[in-house]
Amino acid sequence: MSGTDHLRPCGAKTRKGKPCRGAAIRGSSRCRMHGGSAPQVRRKAAQNVVEAKTIEAAKRYGQPRQITAADALQGELNRTQGHVDWVSEQVAANPYDPGLLSVYQSERAHLARLSHQIISTRSDERRTVLAEQSIDRLEVAMTGILRELGADPDSNYVRGVIARHLREAITSAGDSTTEVDADPPDDRPGNVVPMRVAF
Repeated sequence: MSGTDHLRPCGAKTRKGKPCRGAAIRGSSRCRMHGGSAPQVRRKAAQNVVEAKTIEAAKRYGQPRQITAADALQGELNRTQGHVDWVSEQVAANPYDPGLLSVYQSERAHLARLSHQIISTRSDERRTVLAEQSIDRLEVAMTGILRELGADPDSNYVRGVIARHLREAITSAGDSTTEVDADPPDDRPGNVVPMRVAF
């Protein structure tokens, strides 16, 4: 809420059906004559003002920083474990306080959810890293094989042949009846001679 929030017009209508010309109380959309003086409205309005100030301060002072999802979850997990430990001590001192018991159960449930999310996120990150490493190793192996066979791994023709065979292998994954065309296209350079390989 802005500093001029208290100057907003009331959102109610008069008995004649025209918009009220009174100013709404701060944190509410109603003036004093249209419900703004009711205790529950005043409490809610005060709460809205505090929340708005907190959000405004967070926007002003909270600076964005680079962080991975797993690290953010880990930080929240650490904070939540601290909350659980503190509330556990309070419950031990006041075992019959229903409010403390409720907060304790809520924090423990939050801790369990965070733990599950971290395990899932870390697994996804590991799979991504392993896939990237596998691709890098495959590229190194294919480059070495091509050079040893006398082909230039940087030529557009060789890259096109590799891309075509990889696409066919991916689209035919799980389909054992699909055959990959072993003959390169007719526009191959003269220095690339297909060789017979004994298996």
